[in-house]
Amino acid sequence: MRFGKKLALPIAAMYLLLTGAPVQADDAVTVPDSSLISWQMDASGKVWLRNLDQFNSTFLGCCYNYYIDLTTVDGKAKWATMLTYIASGKPLIFFVINKSQVSQITLVMNQV
Repeated sequence: MRFGKKLALPIAAMYLLLTGAPVQADDAVTVPDSSLISWQMDASGKVWLRNLDQFNSTFLGCCYNYYIDLTTVDGKAKWATMLTYIASGKPLIFFVINKSQVSQITLVMNQV
């Protein structure tokens, strides 16, 4: 059976509603002054953030636990966003896959 383009999207949406789709809720931390973020870049092309626990105590403390992968286009965009906001000291929101373990930063966005 062949479906037109107009039917393909509604059928796919109905399938996902009926069967369920995997959902991942990332953990978020708001940093009111992004110039206060401690970061370090390593030789493998990752920027590690250290002190997100100072802005949300449920995040891991102590060490560099959350990273941005600069080997990807997405990672470079996150890093550019972060540098822009660090320079101005404006707030940023960081999303990570799991705040309870070493985790990649999945999204960097300004406060809306």
